[in-house]
Amino acid sequence: MAVREHESGDDATREGAMTNRIQLLVDDEGNRAALRSLLEQRYAVVVDDEGDLRDVDLHVVDDRTLPTYRDRLLEHSHAVHPTFAPTLLVRREDTRIDVDLSLPDADGGPAIVDDVVEAPVDKASLFRRLENLLVRRNQSIALARRYEESETRFEGLFQAIPDPAFVLDAERAITEVNDAFLDATGLTYAAVVDRRPDDLPVFDDDAVARLHDRLDATGSDGDGTSAAETLTYRDADGDTRHAELRVRNDTVAGEPTAVVVMHDVTAIHETNRQLEEFASIVTHDLRNPLQVAKARLPMVEPAVDEDAPAADHLDVIDGSLDRIDSLVDGVRSLVRETDVEERRPVAFRDVVERAWRTVETDDDAPVLDVDGEPTVEADPARLQQLLENLFRNAHDHGGDDVTVRVGLDDGGFYVADDGPGIPPEERADVLETGYTTSNDGTGLGLKIVSEIADAHGWDLTIAESAAGGARFEIGGVDVTDS
Repeated sequence: MAVREHESGDDATREGAMTNRIQLLVDDEGNRAALRSLLEQRYAVVVDDEGDLRDVDLHVVDDRTLPTYRDRLLEHSHAVHPTFAPTLLVRREDTRIDVDLSLPDADGGPAIVDDVVEAPVDKASLFRRLENLLVRRNQSIALARRYEESETRFEGLFQAIPDPAFVLDAERAITEVNDAFLDATGLTYAAVVDRRPDDLPVFDDDAVARLHDRLDATGSDGDGTSAAETLTYRDADGDTRHAELRVRNDTVAGEPTAVVVMHDVTAIHETNRQLEEFASIVTHDLRNPLQVAKARLPMVEPAVDEDAPAADHLDVIDGSLDRIDSLVDGVRSLVRETDVEERRPVAFRDVVERAWRTVETDDDAPVLDVDGEPTVEADPARLQQLLENLFRNAHDHGGDDVTVRVGLDDGGFYVADDGPGIPPEERADVLETGYTTSNDGTGLGLKIVSEIADAHGWDLTIAESAAGGARFEIGGVDVTDS
């Protein structure tokens, strides 16, 4: 095999290339010796008289040895993929090669031969071809190393998470799980990995449905992170635990994944249950004497002359009893009735009309700025309750002639009125429990609105309406036009 003496390149390239190993798989002994002498100027050259394939940076074959090594070269390339394992073919001019060089599949896998040079070989051209292949090889090794380091860092951080967590691939099969999950569930690594959450005995159908709903929603928020969802699972002792679910889209080793973290909220759930039970008992026990007082008061009124000083006291008592009645209803609603139990498409126009009918007012019905028959994804009862409280708030603060407008906006809906409005410095305060500017108010109505919006994962914003009144904007709502 002749080699034409024409050389170019710099010393730095030669020095950097000395770390690369090349195996010569050339049939002719003279050609093999000539190539070896040439390549050893820059590379570590391996020649195996027994014909074994070595794990090197690059293989050089000729048209005679390619048929012998074809399958082994392809097998080696697949074994180290995605690391690039190049093969250079040196062929004699006008030589026909009876080897299929096409890819065995079309999935982007490795080729059989990555470059071809013809003999007689130009020295500069040969080194240029080799350098191109080896640069790709070195880059792929560096990339693989970064992937490995990234996986190592991820594994360390993943295992450091104190909450149970697992990783899902694009098919929603579990590819990794942390020790906290195994400890919490009592499952083994082998029983979890490569299985879908649907197949794990710790999750019931409702938990699986909630998980998949959250996975479907993840990514729509823009940053790849979903809002929190709560589900239940069985722990290692068979007890039911409550967990706040967080899902984040991520990429591990170049592959799309979803990282699922389950933060235990069983203690909070139990506290809320006890609070609900306490509120139920208190409101029930208050309701009975309250009803007695309200029933007896009309019996006393006829015995008191309307011009007597005592008549004014009776009016105050009557108003106070009404206020207690409102407080009892408000506490019960706040504690027990803001949870979202069922979401489904709700006809927006219908729920607005139902909510308005429950408000005891002679005001005209709200102006509905809605085209068509849109639906919103919500718990029907909770959505109606939210609208009822906003309508009552508008009536209580705007008077009998207040005008209420309801409409759809970008990603949600609004309720606006032409009442006195809410000053900017008070808008955060009005959502706090007990805050009211009215002597007859309970300070619970807008708090309940806020709780219902939060339970749906919606955003609640208070602004000024076009008429100078209050405008409540609820965003993040799934609205469908029909």
